[in-house]
Amino acid sequence: IAASAGQSGQTTDYQKLGDLVSEGGYEWLTGKWLAVEDDVKYALEHSWTLDRHAMLMDLKIGDFVYHGMVMYVPSREEIIQVGADSMGGVWKGTWDQGYEGATQRVEYTGSDGTARRMEHVYVKTNDDTFQVKEYAVTDGSRASEARRTITFKRQKAAEGTK
Repeated sequence: IAASAGQSGQTTDYQKLGDLVSEGGYEWLTGKWLAVEDDVKYALEHSWTLDRHAMLMDLKIGDFVYHGMVMYVPSREEIIQVGADSMGGVWKGTWDQGYEGATQRVEYTGSDGTARRMEHVYVKTNDDTFQVKEYAVTDGSRASEARRTITFKRQKAAEGTK
Protein backbone atom coordinates (compact mmCIF):
# COMPACT_ATOMS: atom_id res chain seq x y z
CA ILE A 1 0.00 0.00 0.00
CA ALA A 2 2.82 2.42 0.84
CA ALA A 3 4.39 1.89 -2.59
CA SER A 4 1.13 2.62 -4.38
CA ALA A 5 0.52 5.69 -2.21
CA GLY A 6 3.96 7.03 -3.11
CA GLN A 7 3.31 6.47 -6.80
CA SER A 8 -0.11 8.08 -6.70
CA GLY A 9 1.50 11.45 -6.01
CA GLN A 10 3.39 11.18 -9.29
CA THR A 11 0.29 10.59 -11.40
CA THR A 12 -0.40 14.33 -11.45
CA ASP A 13 2.80 14.83 -13.46
CA TYR A 14 1.57 12.94 -16.51
CA GLN A 15 0.26 14.54 -19.68
CA LYS A 16 -2.96 13.52 -21.31
CA LEU A 17 -3.52 12.91 -25.01
CA GLY A 18 -5.07 16.36 -25.47
CA ASP A 19 -1.89 18.01 -24.16
CA LEU A 20 0.30 16.06 -26.59
CA VAL A 21 -1.98 16.76 -29.55
CA SER A 22 -1.92 20.49 -28.76
CA GLU A 23 1.86 20.58 -28.23
CA GLY A 24 2.45 18.68 -31.49
CA GLY A 25 0.18 21.02 -33.44
CA TYR A 26 -2.33 18.32 -34.41
CA GLU A 27 -5.56 19.95 -33.15
CA TRP A 28 -6.51 20.36 -36.81
CA LEU A 29 -7.27 16.61 -36.98
CA THR A 30 -10.40 16.99 -34.85
CA GLY A 31 -13.71 17.36 -36.61
CA LYS A 32 -15.51 15.81 -39.55
CA TRP A 33 -13.73 15.10 -42.82
CA LEU A 34 -14.79 13.78 -46.22
CA ALA A 35 -12.87 12.27 -49.13
CA VAL A 36 -14.05 10.77 -52.40
CA GLU A 37 -11.83 8.43 -54.40
CA ASP A 38 -13.08 6.44 -57.41
CA ASP A 39 -16.70 7.23 -56.46
CA VAL A 40 -16.13 5.82 -52.96
CA LYS A 41 -16.95 8.16 -50.07
CA TYR A 42 -14.72 8.22 -46.97
CA ALA A 43 -16.35 9.93 -43.96
CA LEU A 44 -13.94 10.40 -41.04
CA GLU A 45 -14.50 12.00 -37.65
CA HIS A 46 -12.11 12.60 -34.76
CA SER A 47 -13.74 13.75 -31.51
CA TRP A 48 -12.53 14.19 -27.94
CA THR A 49 -13.85 12.13 -25.03
CA LEU A 50 -12.99 11.57 -21.36
CA ASP A 51 -11.80 15.14 -20.75
CA ARG A 52 -9.31 14.88 -23.66
CA HIS A 53 -7.72 11.72 -22.24
CA ALA A 54 -8.87 9.92 -25.40
CA MET A 55 -10.02 10.63 -28.93
CA LEU A 56 -12.71 8.69 -30.76
CA MET A 57 -12.12 7.89 -34.42
CA ASP A 58 -15.05 6.94 -36.63
CA LEU A 59 -14.61 6.02 -40.29
CA LYS A 60 -17.18 4.99 -42.84
CA ILE A 61 -16.18 3.80 -46.32
CA GLY A 62 -19.27 2.75 -48.25
CA ASP A 63 -20.88 0.03 -46.08
CA PHE A 64 -17.69 -0.46 -44.04
CA VAL A 65 -17.71 1.14 -40.56
CA TYR A 66 -14.79 1.47 -38.12
CA HIS A 67 -14.88 2.71 -34.51
CA GLY A 68 -11.63 3.29 -32.68
CA MET A 69 -10.19 5.01 -29.64
CA VAL A 70 -6.80 6.71 -29.38
CA MET A 71 -5.24 6.94 -25.90
CA TYR A 72 -1.97 8.00 -24.31
CA VAL A 73 -0.30 5.55 -21.93
CA PRO A 74 1.79 7.85 -19.68
CA SER A 75 3.82 5.05 -18.03
CA ARG A 76 5.05 3.90 -21.47
CA GLU A 77 5.01 7.36 -23.10
CA GLU A 78 3.12 5.78 -25.99
CA ILE A 79 0.02 6.75 -27.95
CA ILE A 80 -2.04 3.67 -28.82
CA GLN A 81 -5.17 3.02 -30.81
CA VAL A 82 -7.61 0.11 -30.69
CA GLY A 83 -10.72 -0.43 -32.74
CA ALA A 84 -13.13 -2.75 -34.46
CA ASP A 85 -14.96 -2.75 -37.77
CA SER A 86 -18.28 -3.88 -39.18
CA MET A 87 -16.67 -6.90 -40.88
CA GLY A 88 -15.40 -8.44 -37.62
CA GLY A 89 -11.90 -7.02 -37.95
CA VAL A 90 -9.81 -5.82 -35.01
CA TRP A 91 -7.31 -2.97 -35.32
CA LYS A 92 -4.49 -2.04 -32.97
CA GLY A 93 -1.62 0.31 -33.41
CA THR A 94 0.50 3.19 -32.27
CA TRP A 95 0.85 6.86 -33.19
CA ASP A 96 4.05 8.82 -33.49
CA GLN A 97 5.34 11.97 -35.12
CA GLY A 98 7.16 11.39 -38.42
CA TYR A 99 8.97 13.80 -40.68
CA GLU A 100 5.86 14.26 -42.88
CA GLY A 101 3.24 14.34 -40.12
CA ALA A 102 1.36 12.18 -37.64
CA THR A 103 2.13 8.50 -38.29
CA GLN A 104 -0.18 5.67 -37.36
CA ARG A 105 1.30 2.17 -37.49
CA VAL A 106 -1.51 -0.41 -37.62
CA GLU A 107 -1.95 -4.15 -37.33
CA TYR A 108 -5.27 -5.39 -38.69
CA THR A 109 -6.62 -8.86 -37.93
CA GLY A 110 -9.59 -9.94 -40.02
CA SER A 111 -12.40 -12.14 -38.77
CA ASP A 112 -10.71 -15.08 -40.52
CA GLY A 113 -7.43 -14.48 -38.64
CA THR A 114 -5.61 -12.91 -41.58
CA ALA A 115 -3.21 -10.21 -40.39
CA ARG A 116 -1.99 -7.16 -42.31
CA ARG A 117 0.28 -4.35 -41.27
CA MET A 118 0.20 -0.86 -42.65
CA GLU A 119 1.20 2.68 -41.87
CA HIS A 120 -0.93 5.79 -42.37
CA VAL A 121 0.77 9.17 -42.54
CA TYR A 122 -1.46 12.22 -41.95
CA VAL A 123 -0.09 15.24 -43.82
CA LYS A 124 -1.73 18.65 -43.29
CA THR A 125 -2.21 20.61 -46.52
CA ASN A 126 -4.01 23.58 -44.95
CA ASP A 127 -6.60 24.18 -42.19
CA ASP A 128 -9.34 22.54 -44.28
CA THR A 129 -7.48 19.77 -46.13
CA PHE A 130 -5.15 16.89 -45.28
CA GLN A 131 -3.89 13.74 -46.98
CA VAL A 132 -3.56 10.22 -45.65
CA LYS A 133 -0.79 8.23 -47.30
CA GLU A 134 -1.14 4.49 -46.82
CA TYR A 135 1.98 2.31 -46.91
CA ALA A 136 2.30 -1.46 -46.71
CA VAL A 137 4.52 -2.74 -43.88
CA THR A 138 6.34 -6.02 -44.48
CA ASP A 139 9.01 -7.59 -42.30
CA GLY A 140 8.71 -4.55 -40.00
CA SER A 141 9.69 -2.09 -42.73
CA ARG A 142 7.46 0.44 -44.44
CA ALA A 143 7.29 0.31 -48.24
CA SER A 144 9.11 3.18 -49.94
CA GLU A 145 6.05 4.21 -51.98
CA ALA A 146 2.54 4.84 -50.70
CA ARG A 147 0.02 2.40 -52.15
CA ARG A 148 -2.58 5.16 -52.08
CA THR A 149 -3.07 8.76 -51.03
CA ILE A 150 -6.48 10.06 -50.04
CA THR A 151 -7.28 13.77 -49.68
CA PHE A 152 -9.78 14.73 -46.96
CA LYS A 153 -11.65 18.03 -46.80
CA ARG A 154 -13.10 19.49 -43.61
CA GLN A 155 -16.88 19.33 -43.35
CA LYS A 156 -18.50 22.47 -42.02
CA ALA A 157 -21.61 22.04 -39.88
CA ALA A 158 -24.67 23.03 -41.89
CA GLU A 159 -26.83 25.80 -40.47
CA GLY A 160 -29.68 24.37 -38.40
CA THR A 161 -28.15 20.89 -37.97
CA LYS A 162 -26.58 19.43 -34.89
